[in-house]
Amino acid sequence: MQATAMIPAYLEEAASAVFWLAGCEGIFLEDPYALQRRQWEELSQGVKPQAQKDRILVMSAVFSDDELGQAAKTKIETSREAFASLLVLHRLPQQELVGKPLTDLDWRNEWKKFFHPTKVGAKTVICPSWEAYEPKEGEIVVTIDPGLAFGTGEHATTTMCIRAIEAWLPSDARVADIGTGSGILAIASAKLGAKSVTAVDCDEMAVRTAKQNVILNGVADQVTVSSGDLTERLSGLYDVIVANIVADVILSLLNLLDVNLIQGGIFIASGIIQARAEAVRQALVAHKFVILNEERQGEWHAFACKR
Repeated sequence: MQATAMIPAYLEEAASAVFWLAGCEGIFLEDPYALQRRQWEELSQGVKPQAQKDRILVMSAVFSDDELGQAAKTKIETSREAFASLLVLHRLPQQELVGKPLTDLDWRNEWKKFFHPTKVGAKTVICPSWEAYEPKEGEIVVTIDPGLAFGTGEHATTTMCIRAIEAWLPSDARVADIGTGSGILAIASAKLGAKSVTAVDCDEMAVRTAKQNVILNGVADQVTVSSGDLTERLSGLYDVIVANIVADVILSLLNLLDVNLIQGGIFIASGIIQARAEAVRQALVAHKFVILNEERQGEWHAFACKR
């Protein structure tokens, strides 16, 4: 079965998290604004593109079923309650999360048609595992099969993190990747010169996916992937800590950075929506961080800071 809802674009990641935590096995997005924009650009009809903050996405989450046909319904009901809470939190009108049977579409592989090799920084190319790519001089290739974990390299939060890693990663650095997802940032760090990377995620599916991607990229001697609380697996000091999560979690990490980040170390934070960027900025300054760079892409912000 699939559950479908209409959400503001700035809640894409939060709504996705609701569905993943409820046990979905895939998510599809339709962006009516993108279709309108193409029509506006190609046919010059004079329709003004919708502002980013007003964009509405159609999100569909796919849930597998058991022989009795109850598993998907239970998972959809769980996601319905969490989705309603998300709308209340953001003071949005309540809406029905519609559940319906799947079509015959091969949803497990359909999304792969839209994931192709992409250069996301000055030298980093993200390549799906089912495609071949011949790197140009100076490029490094991160091969990813995201499975059910977050991190194909196409999301703004991920691309901004990779650009920050390229810019600020010291040679032979000790790196911690908090909330590793598919492992994409940990692998990129290793290929860009990190001596060792500790990657942590609280989701078992993400941990399994990240471990497979680490092996796929031949960096198992540099990258260790662990399951558990996002900070409990950190021990000792790190030169760089990366957290591509959400603003509230990033704020909760700041006190722990006093323990795990060296003096002069780099903290890279992303996953921060526009409405929370100022709160994160002020908290970083209050914790004696110098902001080296702040990048904004659409509704998302990323910070590179020095302790």
